[in-house]
Amino acid sequence: MRVATFVEIVPNVIIIQFQPGCGGCNKEDFTSYLSEFKELFKRETPFNILLDGRDVHSLPVRYAMQHGLFLVKNRKYTEKLIEKSAIVLSSKTVRRILNIVFTIYTPKSDLIITRDIEEAATHVGN
Repeated sequence: MRVATFVEIVPNVIIIQFQPGCGGCNKEDFTSYLSEFKELFKRETPFNILLDGRDVHSLPVRYAMQHGLFLVKNRKYTEKLIEKSAIVLSSKTVRRILNIVFTIYTPKSDLIITRDIEEAATHVGN
């Protein structure tokens, strides 16, 4: 199962759309997602990122922890390359799990968390 799809609709704006049911992915799928995320850092040019989690209703805490540790490990890239970010969520449960990630890693980018995809797109598109 693919965890997320990475799309660059306009230059330097990356949309990561999480797939419905991605919370049920296996370890290899999640590791593959993190590898694809890491590929973004090879660009060496700043970008904005929109994480679309509207279709995600659960996520194992272990994956949230793994994602947080991934961001800590790659802090020099996230701080250098990610200028603006937006996270779109519809689930309160996933929002609480996201708070776990933020206890491990605090983003330095201009970040918003919203339920509104248009607000998120405007944020990263400007």
